[in-house]
Amino acid sequence: MSFNMFPSRGPWIGDPRRLPRVNAEAADIVRSYSAAVADSSSSTFFTGALGSIDRIPGSATTNTAFTADTYKTLLSYTGSGLLCNIVSAAAAAADTFTFRVTLDGVAYTFTAVGGSNTERIVIGWGMPQDAYHAGTIYGFQNAAASTDGFTAKNNSSHDFVLLGPQDPRIPFLVAFERSILVEAKILGGSSANGLTEGHRAGVVMLANT
Repeated sequence: MSFNMFPSRGPWIGDPRRLPRVNAEAADIVRSYSAAVADSSSSTFFTGALGSIDRIPGSATTNTAFTADTYKTLLSYTGSGLLCNIVSAAAAAADTFTFRVTLDGVAYTFTAVGGSNTERIVIGWGMPQDAYHAGTIYGFQNAAASTDGFTAKNNSSHDFVLLGPQDPRIPFLVAFERSILVEAKILGGSSANGLTEGHRAGVVMLANT
């Protein structure tokens, strides 16, 4: 039975800065345990597949380059809902990512540090891909110490699964009542070098429609 058949119950928070920040290889960010569902180095992670982000009502993706140190809109939505994850584009090299999330007219800004041009930043909760099958990988392993004190570096041996906002294993989601605007910028801009889908980014949320 799929965990995604059950709606999330809470608790909710109102500050996206409380969400985890993870730096991971694009090839290790997945939506499913099934090997048939592509990872975030493929366009079908974002759109066009059974497990893609855009199958979740309210979620959004983008596939154009990020201009250096310039905010780009990833999601603009009027109405209520629950924010689950933000998936960044890839930078040209180790770089600083800045996220600005405006909930019901209140803006929250925070940063994360990313690695190479084959890596992404994920904001929000995930879990090891095979956590309930193999007890030895129930938890994440960090590949390195946090470079900014906030962003965890995920070990590539344990894929990072985006569970989706309707999965009851997520500790909490970010709630909004009237509107949400998600913007992001990369200090040096995004890069497709080394990662075919490097410019792609997205927001995973549940719209109350």
